[in-house]
Amino acid sequence: MTKKSGKPFYFMVNSDDPHRPFFVPGEKLKGGMAKPSRIYSPDEIEVPGFLPDLPDVRKELSYYYNSTKRLDDTFGKVMQALDESGYRGNTLVIFMSDNGIAVPFAKCNNYHASSRTPWIVRWPGKVKPGAVDSTHFISGIDIMPTVLDITGLPYVPEMDGRSYLPLMYGESQEGREDVFTTYYQIFARIRYPMRTIQNDEFGYIYNFWADGETRMRGDAMGGLTWRAMVEAAETDENIADRVELYKYRVPEEFYDFKNDPDGLNNLIDDPEYADEIKILQERMIEVMEQYNDPALEAFKSRDKPGAIDEFMEQQRERAKNTKPVVRF
Repeated sequence: MTKKSGKPFYFMVNSDDPHRPFFVPGEKLKGGMAKPSRIYSPDEIEVPGFLPDLPDVRKELSYYYNSTKRLDDTFGKVMQALDESGYRGNTLVIFMSDNGIAVPFAKCNNYHASSRTPWIVRWPGKVKPGAVDSTHFISGIDIMPTVLDITGLPYVPEMDGRSYLPLMYGESQEGREDVFTTYYQIFARIRYPMRTIQNDEFGYIYNFWADGETRMRGDAMGGLTWRAMVEAAETDENIADRVELYKYRVPEEFYDFKNDPDGLNNLIDDPEYADEIKILQERMIEVMEQYNDPALEAFKSRDKPGAIDEFMEQQRERAKNTKPVVRF
């Protein structure tokens, strides 16, 4: 159709991989699903530092790797089709993901592993092959203004995010020193409001829902990894502490992500980092004001008795009126 009309095209391909259920060797394939081109074994998995190295953790991660490989296979077929169409040389390709792996301390949270996701670009003649930008921070809300910028189309009024086109050309761009991430609720309409401001060294997290009684629930607790952690917590004090932290969290967390990317050591009460914590708290207020964040006043009044409780009650009432998420 594009060839016949002589017009540009936009094509978005979404994959169900690597969502659960992951590919498990020997189990029946779901309708339409194919076997990945490579099967991983638990003993070749490198367990990320924010998870304990347990046999069932390795097992589930190997299943995740299988599904990730099938995603690679799928993307490869898409690229093959593009090549065969004859449009390879003048087509911009962006590969991205929306969140981290569905295990504790990653997906549905605001940790380093929650939002540090792939962003790969191929644009012949525009983006230098093999170039890596490990300095600037970008966010998912920046995708749309970037595409509009590339195509020369006007911005949508009051659109969040901004174009990072200069970064694609290998240039620098001001205002990319940090990133603001948020979390609202799980598909079951249970709200766990969280906010994070993170730069190249530190990360500050505020968990509005963490009152010592409310428990986290969600997809990240639905697999072998979480069950293995809970079982191991019965005899391992360090894992027990991680399990309790994940279930109940604490209102404030502060991490030296440069030296502790796995977020294992909460430094919020360390006086040595008081200045850095204050800087990020003030920066968070700036960004929340910029985006008219509904949690702004609650965060500014976080030390006032009852302010967070009142905000959370409002959130629970609003959650009741939202439509449940339906996945097809």
